Amino acid sequence: LGPGDAVCFITDGVVEAQDSEGTLFGEDRLTELLRAEHPASAAEILTQVFKDVEAHAAMQADDITAVVLRRKTHDD
Repeated sequence: LGPGDAVCFITDGVVEAQDSEGTLFGEDRLTELLRAEHPASAAEILTQVFKDVEAHAAMQADDITAVVLRRKTHDD
């Protein structure tokens, strides 16, 4: 990881969260979220992941677990 880069580890409950029509949150949606510009801390990125998954999911049918690690920049 380069300075400022982040990595996100998840359980399948994140990408398999379903809305009321059965549409999965999915890997593409998670990837898009994580590729967005993030000057934020790892904790803020993690909060956004949970916020987006919970907004998508009609109900929680599985565990939703994630860990975000972010390498500090030279300025941190």
